[in-house]
Amino acid sequence: MFYDCENLVSVVISESVDSIGEGVFAGCKKLISVKLPQKMSYLGKCAFEVCESLTDVTVPEGITELSENTFARCFALEKVVLPETLEAIGSDAFRMCGFSEIVIPSGVTSIQSQAFYECRNLLYIALPHGLTEISKNMFSGCTSLESIVIPDTVTFIDDGAFGACENLDHVIIPDSVTAVG
Repeated sequence: MFYDCENLVSVVISESVDSIGEGVFAGCKKLISVKLPQKMSYLGKCAFEVCESLTDVTVPEGITELSENTFARCFALEKVVLPETLEAIGSDAFRMCGFSEIVIPSGVTSIQSQAFYECRNLLYIALPHGLTEISKNMFSGCTSLESIVIPDTVTFIDDGAFGACENLDHVIIPDSVTAVG
């Protein structure tokens, strides 16, 4: 619908909008600001992918899942506020984003592969209790990540979960983990 609109810099979406479909704003490289309705039920995959200038976003209450690539390659994305209603984060949802920290709501139990792949500025992330797996390449290429505390609900850490995290110097793997790789 608005994908690849080269000069689009700002979007205000009416409170009457309940969902944003697949790729609606993908490739709007100059999009800096988006105001989403306070309550929504759905953000489609790739909805804001490659919005290279987007600086901050507040994901509305009512969203239970971020689809794959929702905010992938939003290089300037420095601030993300996630709703307490969120339960799952899809693969590559925040791939190559620019934020240095993000707080994952307590209700999130699933974070898919490469969700934070190559978030090179990521220093800190708070993982929720209830998460059972650190998925494949979840933090791979997060070169600024220094430490992480893995919740005691995690039982499995998949291949490459922390690959190329060259500044990672502190990890606590809890007794609940029964398999790595």
